[in-house]
Amino acid sequence: MVIIMPQNYILTYTAALRRKMRKIDYGLSDKITIARISLLPFMWIFAVYKYLNVLAILLIIVEIGDILDGYVARKLKQESKFGGKLDALSDSLVYISIFVWSFLIFPDIYIKNLPIVTILLIFIILPIIISIIKFKKIIFFHLISSKLLASTIIASFLALILFNNLLHYILPILSFMVVINSVERVIILLYKKVIYENIKSVFSLYKNKFRF
Repeated sequence: MVIIMPQNYILTYTAALRRKMRKIDYGLSDKITIARISLLPFMWIFAVYKYLNVLAILLIIVEIGDILDGYVARKLKQESKFGGKLDALSDSLVYISIFVWSFLIFPDIYIKNLPIVTILLIFIILPIIISIIKFKKIIFFHLISSKLLASTIIASFLALILFNNLLHYILPILSFMVVINSVERVIILLYKKVIYENIKSVFSLYKNKFRF
């Protein structure tokens, strides 16, 4: 009997993944998104070693890239389902990273505000659970509230790095945006009809009279 080592599976999978990626016709907007993702490992290093000024600069560059790839996709008519998912993946990786970085850099904030942090985590996780149960996958919506939440997350983290005495202003705003976005996503996910990922707002469901 031939025993196939685990590394053989990894090499086979990697080779298959490379072949698949070569077949994808990457547009300029996709390349910008990939460049944003490629900066993340370096940002993790700077976060762990607390080179906060460098981390802040790279985060600003990543967010400029987020604005730029969307603009380029629309301008050059390179909008695609793949590009949308790649952009959503990039955004999710950045936001998850920020959550971990903030815990590494400012652990006292989490300890002092544990009840609020716990409630916010429930709101964040709830739409993910509903999405997996109902659709067997995580659906990334391109909601206006998601864009506003993303901007709030970035601005809040940068404010903590540069002006860490602004927490009493930041936390209420961030909490409000998390709750609003989560509730909107839950309403859309619970909607009975087939939903589309490019929906911009819960109010788009009004055309269908909110039939659940």
